[in-house]
Amino acid sequence: MNEYSFNNLFKTPEGPMARNTEQNELLRRQSRERIIDAALHQFSMKGLNATRIQDIAEEAGVSQGLLYRYYASKNEIYVDLIEDALDKMNEAANALLRSALSGKEKLMKAVDTMYQTIETSDRYRQTSSLIAQAMGSEAIPPQAKAALMQKRDFPYQALSQIIAQGQREGTIVPGDTEELAVLFWSLLNGLTIYKNTRTKEIPLPDKMLVAEWFIIKKEQEQRYGI
Repeated sequence: MNEYSFNNLFKTPEGPMARNTEQNELLRRQSRERIIDAALHQFSMKGLNATRIQDIAEEAGVSQGLLYRYYASKNEIYVDLIEDALDKMNEAANALLRSALSGKEKLMKAVDTMYQTIETSDRYRQTSSLIAQAMGSEAIPPQAKAALMQKRDFPYQALSQIIAQGQREGTIVPGDTEELAVLFWSLLNGLTIYKNTRTKEIPLPDKMLVAEWFIIKKEQEQRYGI
């Protein structure tokens, strides 16, 4: 073997073989994403127990054999969805908490972002249904239950800290920060349920109706002695 051919053993392949490898990897990612999307839709509509692997495969447009190359069972898909949803929610909450915005700006950004997401994202609404079902069920995989117990409270904790910041700055109403955080998320979760249970495109109430529960306005300053 000459030096040129020996060195080529350690180079990244180029040409048709490299393109085929990249295309195959892309196809694998696309197949997995279709499986995940189909499973989320099926689980959010039917729950874990009533959903069959066949249902997921048919909606994803893949064979059951191909599905089993990615996941050993529907429980494994379910756990993956729960963990991914919790991680993404917590990452977003942490990014907002750590931002350089004021407490009021952070809270308003949370309202704006959540309103837009509830209005436009089918995936978010399906994920919310999935999480709500999981929290109210004993018949879920132990890994999913463990993830919920470990990770579900962080958005409440982050918002409690944001509210405390706003209270120190004099822009968010006084009160127990944990209770106010529960109220905030309960309002938005309720709006998500409302949107999920309507077949027509009915708009959400004005987002300022939510914000006004928390943001001190000029006419409230005297009431709170600020």
